[in-house]
Order: sequence, then C-alpha cells, then structure tokens
Amino acid sequence: MSKTNDSKTINGTVEPKDDEDLYNKLREVMGCLMLASLVEVIVGATGLIGFLLKFIGPLTISVVISLIGLSLYKIPMAYMQTHWGIALVNVLLVIVFMMYMGRIGVPCPKVCGSRSKQSDKTNQRTPIFKMFPILLSILVTWIICWILTAVGAFPDDPQRLSYRARTDVRLGVIGRTPWFYVPYPGQFGSPLFNSSIFVGFVSAVIASILESIGDYYATAHVSRVPPPPGHAVNRGILMEGLGSILSGALGAAHATTSSTPHVTLIGISNIASRSCLVTAGLLCILLSVVGKFGAVLSTMPDPIIGGAMFVTFGMLGSIGIFTLRSIDLTSTRNMAIFGLSLYFGIVIPEWVERFPEAVDVGDSTSTGLIKGILGTPMFLGGLAAVILDNTVRGTLKERGFRSRDQQGDEFYALLEDDTYNIALFNKIMKKYPCLQILPFLPNINHKYDLCETIRDTTQINVN
Repeated sequence: MSKTNDSKTINGTVEPKDDEDLYNKLREVMGCLMLASLVEVIVGATGLIGFLLKFIGPLTISVVISLIGLSLYKIPMAYMQTHWGIALVNVLLVIVFMMYMGRIGVPCPKVCGSRSKQSDKTNQRTPIFKMFPILLSILVTWIICWILTAVGAFPDDPQRLSYRARTDVRLGVIGRTPWFYVPYPGQFGSPLFNSSIFVGFVSAVIASILESIGDYYATAHVSRVPPPPGHAVNRGILMEGLGSILSGALGAAHATTSSTPHVTLIGISNIASRSCLVTAGLLCILLSVVGKFGAVLSTMPDPIIGGAMFVTFGMLGSIGIFTLRSIDLTSTRNMAIFGLSLYFGIVIPEWVERFPEAVDVGDSTSTGLIKGILGTPMFLGGLAAVILDNTVRGTLKERGFRSRDQQGDEFYALLEDDTYNIALFNKIMKKYPCLQILPFLPNINHKYDLCETIRDTTQINVN
C-alpha cells in the first residue's frame, strides 16, 4: 500500500490523519464481517445446511436460481446505459461467437509428448469461439473502444454518460498502483464493532447461504453431474465462511461467496474440470499480488462490463427455469408455487426500494434488519418456495422427487464416483474413519443418502 503525506505507519499499520472517520468505518466493517462470517462457519461445520436440504426440492432451487439472474438486471443496465451501442456490439459478438461460430475449430499446437498415434496424424482443432466467447468479445470491443477514443468519437466531458466508454478514463490508476503488494491482516488497524452493520451482515450471510445453494445446484446442472450431497454443500458453506473471515482480516470489506456469473461460463464453455478451476484460482492469487494487472483490468470501459453481465445474468435465469424439467409441469400446484414464489422475490424487494419509509420502525438496527430481509429476492423467493412446496399436498413424483425403487442399478452406480470426494484426503479418512462423522467430509465407504443427494435424477444419462 502506497504511503502518502496524510498517513503514518505505526508497527506496520497504516494510520490516517485526515481520513480517520473513513478508516474507522472500514475497521467496523472488518470486525462485523468477521463476526457475521462465524455464523456461516457454524452453519457449515455443524451440518445444518445438509439437514435442511431434505426440504429443498427442484421447485425451490429453480426459484432461487431464476431470481439470481432476474433480480440483477439493474446492474448490467447501469453499465450499459453509458453507451448502448458499444454494449450491444459486445452482446452481439458473444451471440455470434457462441451460437454461430461455436463449431469452428481453430488449429492448435499439438501436446508435447503425446503417445497417441492418431493425434499425430490428425490436425488438432479447438473450438476457441465456443470456449471463450465472452473473453473474445471483450477483447474485440475493447479494441473498438480504443480506436473510437483515439479518433475522438467519445466526448471528453465527464458529465456525459458516454464518457465512460472511453479507454482512458481510469488510466491514472495504472500509474498510481504499485507493481507488487501483498495484503496482510491488520493493515488498516484492529477490527471494530458496530451493531447496525453487524445485523446487516448477518442478514446478508443468511441470504448468501441460500443463494450459494442455488449456485451449487446450478453448477451441477451445467456440469452434467449428480446434484451435490449434503456434505459437499456443508463444506462449501464452511469454506465461504472461512474465506469471508479472511477477507475481513485483510480489510477487503466484502465477503467471499459463490460467483453466480461464473456458473453460466461453465455452461457456455463446457469446461467443468476441477483442475482447471484450481489452476484459475492459483492464477488469481498470483495476479492479485501484481498490482498493475488489476489496474489494467479496472480500465475496462463500462459498456463492455455491462454487455458481459447482460449475457451471463440472462443465461443464469434460463438455467433456473431449466431446473423445472424434473417436476410435473402440468400440475397447477407446481405452477402456482413457482409463480407466486418468483413474484414474492421480485415485487417485495422492489417495493422496499421504492418506499423505504414503509419499513422504517424508528430504530436503525431493526430497520436495517427488515430491509436486509425484505430486500433480498433470493431469500424471499426461496423461503416462500420452501414453505409452499413442503406444506401444499403433492406426490414425490409431482414435486420432482423419486423413490429408491424408481431408480436402477445403473443409476446407483453413478453415485459411486468421486465427484464430491476430496481426493487428497481419501487415504487419511480411510486410516482415520472417525473423521467421516464430520458433516462436511464425505463418507467414502457408503453410497450417498438419496434424500440428500438426488433432487433431479433426470439430468443423469444412465443409458
């Protein structure tokens, strides 16, 4: 972190002089985030989420995933309005690359040391346009914005919206950012506590847990693997909580949670390899230390960001609706539950945003809690779907559940795979079987419990 004349360093901690209030607020956010994240850690470590999965069916998951995509429409709109032309060019390029050029293979270098004789005789072609449509569209549109900026096609008045389409708006960030910087706990001072902020974070954590469950199931859908079992969901929530505690300690001022847009990227690219994800994570950690890299990315024009969000959020909404295929779509019960739950998650948060005084109870802490609950579409829609789906009479088949007798030996064979196992810990757990009682670790000696794992069996091909 660069030091200025307005700050001093005491014991390696940056202490501001003129921005004392700002740093105090940041320290309050840090402390409240760390405490609120403990709730998520406890929920994941105790297996509470795995138990609740017994009451969460395809209807609830579909509502939550759909609301994740539909409720975020204001974010891409805010970016796209800076220049609708550039944003739409970005969207059209994604459509062309993904849908019209997806089957075009680009010659790629052969893998060194390949033992396959067939691969030596055949030119290897990779569907680059299908794998990286969003990345390619961003690069092309970025070049277009750079050319238009150079020829003066965009205004140089910061008060005009289209000014945000210029590529030189945030160029100063690159010069001010150090080449390398490693964050460390306590760099902004010791954490503080604020009751109002803490209550808001707790409500956000609860909503984030429900949203993450939807992301986990959506990822399983687009990856063509069995739905996540209870221990995998518990482990995911536990790791999100630990990551949020680390974020608070480092002064990131935001929690760590599942990335909803990246779920759609799996569906677009058809790449769901665990090794690829681990590699990407390691690259993110490495590049985060290189300050100039993040500074360059921050110069991306706003309409390009909006166009990318437009595609990913739109596809996420379709994934949520796609989840309905396992339920009886001719059932009035199911259609009523889906429609009402979806509207609960759309209408009530919109009402709270437009008329905030209607939920003002005179106490800032209580008002913040009410706004946090009523203003979260995924929480409201998911809660309504859970209550209605578990109280309104309906058969298991009608609701999308199936009994054990309706499966088959081939289907159960699929449950023997290690999709949700922890490869590095298999030997350890075999040596110390007592570890398998922990609700966030897999039981490698038994098949998954059907009630906890199978919410949508029609996604698995057993032919």
